[in-house]
Amino acid sequence: MEHPTNLDELAAAYFAHYRLLTRSHDRYAAASDEYLWAWDTVEKLVTHDAEQAWLLVLRLVAAAPDENALAYVTAGPIENFLRLHAEAFAPAIISEAGRNPALRTALTGAITPEGPAGDAIRAASLSPRAAKRRAR
Repeated sequence: MEHPTNLDELAAAYFAHYRLLTRSHDRYAAASDEYLWAWDTVEKLVTHDAEQAWLLVLRLVAAAPDENALAYVTAGPIENFLRLHAEAFAPAIISEAGRNPALRTALTGAITPEGPAGDAIRAASLSPRAAKRRAR
């Protein structure tokens, strides 16, 4: 089976995996294996392609069907992205947080790295005004 490379399709498959994985029945958990490639692809992008990963994080945040799915994205791709790329992407993250309430919500639940970049991202997650001030 060929897997999509389009970020929107990847996000849809990632959430299909999430939906099946979070159901309580074993048959759904087994079915989630069909979409395990999406989870794996997201992890690889976050680790090895920061530019694409940032675009994917934004897609995942926008496509999250509910608060639980957003928390799933926060605890996985967002925290991994921050751990690996916060320093380089802090200005972009802060700027986006100033205009993207869903990203701010996700960032408030994320474990951010220690240091100036993490501090700035944490502050930006708490207030759109703070994000806009820090982005300048």
